[in-house]
Amino acid sequence: MKEFIDFFFKNWILIVILGNLFAAISSIISKIALSGSVSKPINPTVYAFYSGLGGSAVIFTALIFNIWFNFLKIGFEEAIIGVISGIFLIFGLWPFYLALYRSEASRVMTLFVGSMPIFTFMLKYFFLGERLNTIQFLAFIFLVSGGVLVFLKRRDNFRLDLRSAFLTTGSALGIAIGLVLAGETFRLQGFFSGFFWISIGYLAASLIIFLWPGQKQKILAINTYAEKRSAFLFFSDKTFSILGSGLVKFAISLVSATLVNAFEGLRQFFVLILAVAISFWRPDILKEELKGIVLWQKVIAAILVGIGLFLIVFGQFPTADHNRPIIWGVTFSSKFSKELGLNPKENLIAILDNLEVDNIRLIAYWDEIEKEKNTFDFSDLDWQINEAQKRNVKIILVIGMKVPRWPECYMPNWAEMISNKERENELKLYLAEIIKRYKNNKVIKMWQVENEPFLRFGECPEREKNFIESEISLVKSLDKSRPILITDGGEFGWWPKAAKEGDIFGTTMYRRVYNKYFGRINYHLPPEFFILKEKITRFFINDHNKKFIVIELSAEPWMAKQIYETGLQEQLKSFDIDFFKDTIQYAKATGFDEYYLWGAEWWYYMKVNGHPEFWEEAKKLWQ
Repeated sequence: MKEFIDFFFKNWILIVILGNLFAAISSIISKIALSGSVSKPINPTVYAFYSGLGGSAVIFTALIFNIWFNFLKIGFEEAIIGVISGIFLIFGLWPFYLALYRSEASRVMTLFVGSMPIFTFMLKYFFLGERLNTIQFLAFIFLVSGGVLVFLKRRDNFRLDLRSAFLTTGSALGIAIGLVLAGETFRLQGFFSGFFWISIGYLAASLIIFLWPGQKQKILAINTYAEKRSAFLFFSDKTFSILGSGLVKFAISLVSATLVNAFEGLRQFFVLILAVAISFWRPDILKEELKGIVLWQKVIAAILVGIGLFLIVFGQFPTADHNRPIIWGVTFSSKFSKELGLNPKENLIAILDNLEVDNIRLIAYWDEIEKEKNTFDFSDLDWQINEAQKRNVKIILVIGMKVPRWPECYMPNWAEMISNKERENELKLYLAEIIKRYKNNKVIKMWQVENEPFLRFGECPEREKNFIESEISLVKSLDKSRPILITDGGEFGWWPKAAKEGDIFGTTMYRRVYNKYFGRINYHLPPEFFILKEKITRFFINDHNKKFIVIELSAEPWMAKQIYETGLQEQLKSFDIDFFKDTIQYAKATGFDEYYLWGAEWWYYMKVNGHPEFWEEAKKLWQ
């Protein structure tokens, strides 16, 4: 039992799931109590009144503790903000309970959870100067769509249940105002003192409800109609509400609040599941319309709101600082330099001495190093590494069968004639030779094992199962001092799989590509796409410290044919200097700290062919 308890309190995901389940149960109980399905109904006004009256307990407790800890801060303006916050939070509950009284719990909760972030954004937009980024705007669309869809009711045709929708959105607006003001109160007075004044607001709201015309009689008459079951439902609701809120706050003490809040969308899914279960068991207790198209309507609405909440939580990231320290590097392929008709040695020397790069990615091509089985020629790679070493340029060395530049996979002719299993074994022998040869060279800062090993791209043979794991294991056994880089495609790659395998993760970043079916394609992805994808990846691999870099920032044309098969004007039409500059600015906005540009050979090719603008613009990154 002790082991289970220890496991539970260390597993924040279980805690968050249970917390949202309790909150959903609280909403269902509220609906049952307000509808009077199993007892005489509790009036929504009375429900709101006693919810606010609970603030008196907090006030009393706070005053007792203040005797010893003296945490209360008496600032008139700050106190007023806190009191107003509490009033709005309780008055926000009033229409919420009225909506639950009138409509189905699944509809109310979906619209409530979906509209709250919208109102929060609007308040911050107009009063605090905050703006929506692209991901948040997309979340806004999902939330609005889900909220409207869930309140469409079918009679002869679909119509919107305007009164219930109005009550629910009014509740969301009131609570959103209360939460924004609460945030300001906590900022100005601290949590404990701020919560004291908010609780005063709770009590003030209850007093206002009590004195509201026609409500006093309802509240005082509660003893005449509130049966024991009604009271039991009320206190059960509050118990589950407190438990749910407490568990979620406890989870926040274990991990990032951003990660915990990403599960907020679970609440309406739990409400929907509980509503379905209770409706099938006791249709008289909770009258939910859960057949045919209406059921699908609610499911789709819940999914839309869930996606919106997910985006809105993960979309809350600061704008990248364009002036932050950034490591810039390039990839150099002697093979590609030859294909461009250049002298690879002159090309590399120009990159090292004229561009003055201090980080470079070099490539070990298996088909060049081991042209004959068990006969290794490292002369060209030795020369490249030695030239970088003379200038103390740090190197990422790419090793494996799948390495940069089309057709992606490079193997000697003799290796094409053997079975997959034999080829994998020979490849490991070749990798072992590389590691042993260069592991004592201090300018090599990491090994990149294969290039985008999980991305189906290039002319590559079938690989053995778990080939990448076995290669990583081999490299680590021969060199424990260096990290291993694993890469994946930026736009379509499933990053968690690659990021989990390596010590460092590298993504590509292509903004303009060519497809044989659709021609030239511009990816109109905002910089936030990469920030969001990084956050999601870190969530899935549960590692928030792993280094992420951009290993290929595309800075050359991608056309139907290879560059060396295309005229200069066609190349410039595909990738001009303005797009080059824009690509650099785009990359800075994605928030990474290390970028390796793809196209240094092409810049030199353009320079010797009368177009030095790319070379000169790239030079600014290092000078």
